[in-house]
Amino acid sequence: MTSGRTAVYGIVGWPVAHSLSPAMQRAAFTFHGLDAVYVPLPVAAERLEVGLRGAHALHLRGLNVTIPHKEGAAAACVRLDPVAAAVGAVNTLRRVDEGWEGFNTDATALCELLAEVGVGAGARVLLVGAGGAARAIGFGLLEAGARVLLTNRTRDKGLLLARQLGCDFV
Repeated sequence: MTSGRTAVYGIVGWPVAHSLSPAMQRAAFTFHGLDAVYVPLPVAAERLEVGLRGAHALHLRGLNVTIPHKEGAAAACVRLDPVAAAVGAVNTLRRVDEGWEGFNTDATALCELLAEVGVGAGARVLLVGAGGAARAIGFGLLEAGARVLLTNRTRDKGLLLARQLGCDFV
């Protein structure tokens, strides 16, 4: 049951109906006894800025960001963490009075998982994709000392990201 004190969180994307995040987050809130809900928030790319302003005005506490909004959401933030600033993409937004703070946990999470299985400096990695998550992951891999080869279904976008990261493209 919700009340006037229920904290509202969500995931912003287009499309977003398929996301498993709402079920996982609601289960975590329930497990920890938190008075909070987590909802999918479908926002078309051309409406992202107004959608984020509206979510802030409605006092949503935080948002996860998915395809295709990771780069656009970063541009709408009042502050970015160092990784988000370096890659120009966010996957997590935290509400502060003056707007959204943006964070990128994609690179850190992947590099930690890869390190657990022995992938690190000197590893050869094929990165598939050139969106916001790929940008962050490529950045993290290169920071960890991996040799990255990038590919993408659209050549121009893939080449652009490969140049920005300083890695090879195939």
